[in-house]
Amino acid sequence: MSAPATSASVARDGVSFNVSPMLLASGVAAIISTILLAVLWYLDARPPPPRVPGPSAPPPPPPQHLAFLVVLGIFTVAWVAVIASICRDQIIRHLNDVAQRVTTATLEFGEHRETEGYLLAMRNAEAERGPTGGSVLPFPRPPEPPERTP
Repeated sequence: MSAPATSASVARDGVSFNVSPMLLASGVAAIISTILLAVLWYLDARPPPPRVPGPSAPPPPPPQHLAFLVVLGIFTVAWVAVIASICRDQIIRHLNDVAQRVTTATLEFGEHRETEGYLLAMRNAEAERGPTGGSVLPFPRPPEPPERTP
């Protein structure tokens, strides 16, 4: 008997499958309706009982397909719901990934702006103090290209 899988081993093996409640419910309904449809199909496909010979016996009633048709409709709706919930889960997973990326980029941009603002303020403070020396040196900037005259 093996030890139960922990979250670390699941992440390490790469086996992770999150099931939404909508997918779980529609999957259970689809499986139940499939089994019920198979049973009704089997019962509906059986031949009718033999007729009793004689002139006074009325003909048998026509087969009732109403239950089969209702279960067939439920079967169809349940499997369409499974497909829709799988698509919905993929879209939500993609949107969450995009939101995470946007949040990360926004935080990095904010930190970059904050750092640039701090350095600019330190350079301005150093320029106001004069050329007595200090701890902040300006960034080396490339020389501007000469202007062309036509």
